[in-house]
Amino acid sequence: MSLRDQLLKAGLANKKQAKKAANAAKKKQHNKLKHSSEPNSSQTAGDAISEAIEQQQLERKIKDQELNRKIVEERENREHLFRASEIIVSRDFTDQRPNYTPYYFLVHKTVIKHIYASDLQHSKLASGEYGIATTGQDSFYLLRRADCEIVRQIHPKFIACLHDIESKA
Repeated sequence: MSLRDQLLKAGLANKKQAKKAANAAKKKQHNKLKHSSEPNSSQTAGDAISEAIEQQQLERKIKDQELNRKIVEERENREHLFRASEIIVSRDFTDQRPNYTPYYFLVHKTVIKHIYASDLQHSKLASGEYGIATTGQDSFYLLRRADCEIVRQIHPKFIACLHDIESKA
């Protein structure tokens, strides 16, 4: 004997209520099976939309990371240029006296330029103890070899002329 029959016999429920409860149970079971075995079109559309959104977010994140990397590189480049320029300008000992003679040199093996220097500076430039640096404009600066090496490590194109040191054998 089922629970329904027992409730009807005891008089706690009538046939109409029992029929309603049975129909509700069948509907509930039917809906449960329908939703679990076959995903409906609204669920698949929702899944597709959420996947598309996730894909867009991932692409945006990758794009933002690339942009941030480029920004950091540009900032580091500017810092290197500024640091090299500061070293060149602060450690320059070029003197524009009238009795100085021009020292001619090749800039990056293409253009002949000159800087005014004393005879002692001429010999030190030729021997490699001194070097000539530029900050990109048409201005040239006389630096010691150690300063030229520092600038060369930071930004090699700023060194316009630096001869190899002559061996004194």
